[in-house]
Amino acid sequence: MVDVAVEDPQVVVGFGLWWPAGDPGEGLCILGREEAPPLTVVRRKVTDAVSSHLRAGLVEIGDLDELPDGALGFVAWGVDPETAITRVEREWDELGRLPDLGQLFWLCNTAAGDSVARAALEEAGA
Repeated sequence: MVDVAVEDPQVVVGFGLWWPAGDPGEGLCILGREEAPPLTVVRRKVTDAVSSHLRAGLVEIGDLDELPDGALGFVAWGVDPETAITRVEREWDELGRLPDLGQLFWLCNTAAGDSVARAALEEAGA
């Protein structure tokens, strides 16, 4: 079991699935605010949360792409967390607005992420 405090629901949300990140809804949920904060604040909160999950080994970052069998699937970028976050920040800056759902990256829980998610769900009685 990985000893990580999950301060937001993202790992649990991603349990057993791929999930898009970087969309405005997640940024606002992370902030816990109803009004839209400045883009720089949303970006920082999203990249901080993703970076924390990547460094803890709870998620992989990548894209949805066509797999060799023709199916659509998650394809990890295969880079270290710092390189991944630098890429996300650069592409977000180039975009100049809040990204559309899944536009910049997708995340996929690792086995450790699934373990943390399972424990969080059990603790919540789900």
